[in-house]
Amino acid sequence: MSDTHNGDVAREDQALRALFAAVPEPADSGFTDRVMDRISTRVRRRRLVIALAAVLGVGIAAWPLAQLVVQASDGIRALVVEAIGVDWLSQYRPLLAGAVLALLTPVLVALIEE
Repeated sequence: MSDTHNGDVAREDQALRALFAAVPEPADSGFTDRVMDRISTRVRRRRLVIALAAVLGVGIAAWPLAQLVVQASDGIRALVVEAIGVDWLSQYRPLLAGAVLALLTPVLVALIEE
């Protein structure tokens, strides 16, 4: 189905090129270049603002996030201790906190991406 759609689009593009082939391109006195410059400037500014906001947000949320990760690792350890009855995970508290953070990282990246 997509091949048929692509073929239709290609035929339409060819028809438009043939239609406008005899018409000379209008002079725009640099208008197109100015518009493209403004658009690229706005895009760069928007990306910079988003990056700065993300860094600021991470900076503000770092301490509460660290506490949340430690609490989550403690909760996981408590569940495992209750289920298995062995408390060997208390030695690996930083490892558990890192694992919880590693599991949350793809979710955070997906939220930040465009």
